[in-house]
Amino acid sequence: MRSLSRIWAWSRFNLAEYIRSGRILIELLAMVIFAYIFLRRPNTAAIIRATQFFSMTALFVLAQTIYTTGMLVSLAQRAQGYVILARPLGRRGYLLGLFLVPVIIGVLDFILLSIIVTIINKPEIWTVPIWLAGALPLILDIMLVTALVILLSGLVLTNGWRLFILGLVALGSLSSADLIGPSLSLDNLIGRFLATMRTLVSVPLIPLLSGFELAVRRGYGSEALPILLGQIVLTAAVLFFAIFSFDRRDIILG
Repeated sequence: MRSLSRIWAWSRFNLAEYIRSGRILIELLAMVIFAYIFLRRPNTAAIIRATQFFSMTALFVLAQTIYTTGMLVSLAQRAQGYVILARPLGRRGYLLGLFLVPVIIGVLDFILLSIIVTIINKPEIWTVPIWLAGALPLILDIMLVTALVILLSGLVLTNGWRLFILGLVALGSLSSADLIGPSLSLDNLIGRFLATMRTLVSVPLIPLLSGFELAVRRGYGSEALPILLGQIVLTAAVLFFAIFSFDRRDIILG
């Protein structure tokens, strides 16, 4: 229980520091521009649909989450972080505290955009259950994106590991039939290897993309529960790997 209170205190400190840095103003300005362009009502007959709102807002919030996480990681890499790491919070609490702040900001951004669209251009068929149906997978996507950005940051992985992971992604993309050409078709060993790599690399993206689709269409059929569980499991796995890597690397803050 004491560890949780320390992590929460560290999260509140990071949130306050992020607000004091003025970077939050960039996000608010981007939100105002986004709402003005995509959410306002150009005439009385134009009413945005709930599907349109969730598709546009999900892309904006996830992009903003990537920006927020990147900025917070850069703040966490300052030399002052040694003081926090040396305290009982430890490396795991240090990383989890960083993880919580972009999630909180992303959720608040989505709630604020929902309030804005309700005021200026209420979507068709807009009820609390419909909003919750789209909000749940989107919030899980926010958590997943935050964990992925933290994992791929210079704070957690060395440059070698980051290049290795990005190289796998690039290698997997080469298995496309339009890129590998006839000499690297699936009938030979190299073609099969590239196709396998592409499949393995794309697996972590399946819960992310499926969660986005679920947030947009909000159709909770038999496949909805596996999608939500996949988002949760993958987020936990990415966080575990990030903490594992962070625990075992030499940290140089500056």
